[in-house]
Amino acid sequence: MDSTKVDCCEEGSKTSSSGTAAMSVVVTVGRSAGALAKILAVVEAYSSSLVHVESRTPQDAEGQHDVCISCTPREGADWCDGLVHKLEMSGATKVCLLSDSKVHTGTNEEVPWFPRRAADLDLMVTEIYDFTADPEAADLPAFQDAAYMERRKFISDQALTYRHGNPITCIEYNEEETQTWRTVFREVTKLYPKYACRQHNEAFEVMKSTCGYSEQKIPDLEVATKFLKERTGFRLRPVAGQLTPRDFLSTLAFRVFCCTQYIRHPGEPLYTPEPDACHELLGHVPMLSDPTFAEFSQEIGLACLGAPDEYVEKLSSLYWFTIEFGICKESGELKAYGAGLLSSFGEMKVTVRTTLILCRTEFSKCMCGVLHDMHA
Repeated sequence: MDSTKVDCCEEGSKTSSSGTAAMSVVVTVGRSAGALAKILAVVEAYSSSLVHVESRTPQDAEGQHDVCISCTPREGADWCDGLVHKLEMSGATKVCLLSDSKVHTGTNEEVPWFPRRAADLDLMVTEIYDFTADPEAADLPAFQDAAYMERRKFISDQALTYRHGNPITCIEYNEEETQTWRTVFREVTKLYPKYACRQHNEAFEVMKSTCGYSEQKIPDLEVATKFLKERTGFRLRPVAGQLTPRDFLSTLAFRVFCCTQYIRHPGEPLYTPEPDACHELLGHVPMLSDPTFAEFSQEIGLACLGAPDEYVEKLSSLYWFTIEFGICKESGELKAYGAGLLSSFGEMKVTVRTTLILCRTEFSKCMCGVLHDMHA
């Protein structure tokens, strides 16, 4: 379907006036006269009321259109088999039923639940990766510092109370956190003119004047999200830590980017193995203000919705080698555009200088695998 018409309504799940949860069906049908009327007549026979009807143009079917219909199921109606059969008999070439827990395609295929509007993200951003259980990360200074972890938990707990559409809570950062930000900010900005891509540098200069980017204060996510909404329609959403690949990538489909708000440990400002506010604000946010980059990010998210686990793994690799650690050629020179590089003054200089033979090889394998599987 046309990715620009993904439903990103501000309200929660659509319901009928009586409060009963609505079911949805997406039907692909021809553009002949009366085709839509036949489809609506079938759905109405299985429903007590219509909640929402939307027509979309699919990208892979000329002369057809997708009709998304949400309605309240009639008590006792056979939505799984009876409705699908009736729709196919009425000229539908493809039928996809959506329920609360899984998607029925009209065959015996079932795919994982996925969000269908931005408000649904409230249900899926609480499963956080536990770095303390990772043998390679457990010995890092951050996880050995009880006071730091207590402060970090306090900040993370603020994110757990966030709901879609609400203002983002402003964190009052302490002096130690601000000093860590100041160190990272000062060092990476020295490298940006030589090692960062043009799109990042242009956005970063604008954000200095509009979002308060400076050494003196850690920018507020609410200010940054207003900036992004005006530029590309992306919004920031606070989260308590690193999400699962499926949950994180799915948010991108709605032009929502999940951001942590805690700051890396002051003992290791050079690099952190997990996301923090320095990584999000210095690396991701400026790039998400570029329309082409924002669209690419959303396309990865759209491809993730309802995809099998093996596809999500490949998409996660694609994301890693591009949005996180991507490098491009600009006027014949290598420049960083990945957030993992742009927010790390050690990684940025070393990676750009030592070229990308390994990264190119792995990226090519990843892309070939994704394209082969999705067109098989």
